[in-house]
Amino acid sequence: MTFQSLINFTPNDWYWLAQDGRIYSSARGMLVYAYDTPYLAFLAKYGNVTPWPVDADGQQTTAALAAVLAGYGITIAI
Repeated sequence: MTFQSLINFTPNDWYWLAQDGRIYSSARGMLVYAYDTPYLAFLAKYGNVTPWPVDADGQQTTAALAAVLAGYGITIAI
């Protein structure tokens, strides 16, 4: 995450990218494609996205993402 994106971090309108290519949009509460227009606009504005969080075993799981988002009051379906 760049300094600029840290300044503008908005958990309810953010993207997380997994190593396997999954991209989660908290604004829409769903996975999106790499060619998704709002995702591309986000990349143009901030230059990058936040890496998908990992669990205790180092795996990028939906549960690991849900745990991070829960800290911001955001729930996702697992």
